[in-house]
Amino acid sequence: MAHIQEISNDMQFNSVINGRGKNIIFFGSLRCGHCRNITPFVGTLSQQYDKGAAPIKFWHVETSTVKTEGIKGVPVFTAYDNGKYVDYLEGASRAGLEKMCRILSAQR
Repeated sequence: MAHIQEISNDMQFNSVINGRGKNIIFFGSLRCGHCRNITPFVGTLSQQYDKGAAPIKFWHVETSTVKTEGIKGVPVFTAYDNGKYVDYLEGASRAGLEKMCRILSAQR
């Protein structure tokens, strides 16, 4: 996954969602066909939004390895800006994910 970093434990997950910067977390599973299908597009967005004064970092959580309270199905995307929750997207919607990126990049 180009420019998508893996979150491998609960401590790292909490550090990302409470940390500085703009972050999108992709909750997925290797067994999920929709997750596998959207992954290349997530990689494209991660390269596109990895520029400028406030780049967006993309993270992947394999739902079988990290406690993911509230996540009932995959794929799910959540957006955070400097530790503040910004947006949530359930499903493999390219248009929805692009909108999430635009909303997050517009945050000051």
